[in-house]
Amino acid sequence: MSSTQGESLVPWRLVENWRCVSCGRCCINHRVPLLFKEYARIEPKYGPRSVEPGEKEFYLRILPDGRCFFLSKRGTLFICRIHDEKPYACRMFPFRVSKTAKYGYGEPSFFQYGDETFNVYLEKECQGIVFGEPSLEFINRVIPRFIQLYLSGC
Repeated sequence: MSSTQGESLVPWRLVENWRCVSCGRCCINHRVPLLFKEYARIEPKYGPRSVEPGEKEFYLRILPDGRCFFLSKRGTLFICRIHDEKPYACRMFPFRVSKTAKYGYGEPSFFQYGDETFNVYLEKECQGIVFGEPSLEFINRVIPRFIQLYLSGC
């Protein structure tokens, strides 16, 4: 990972809470990689224009203005047209979970879940982040939900 990527992340201990505010920023100018099973589900259903090939994998198509092919605006909110079947990378955003410390952080990223320790980070640019002392909701509900998603790997 590049240092630029590490600089865009913050360890969970600096975050009070998070919730999606439907700002759409995560769906603009971000290349979303697809697991093969996601590609095999999305491309036949939405057509070849919904995805684009990369060197080693497929991605959700990015429109010329930088928006994801599936991003729609409703009033002031941005909505994913495939919300219930979003790719894994989209469902994990803005969280990054790993078994090893990365991005130059150690202890501030450690999170004990069951008998295992995970490293949890969030993308700083996400508008749904509230910085501060982690709330009980964030510790007991939000982070475990993303660790479970990480463990499911799909």
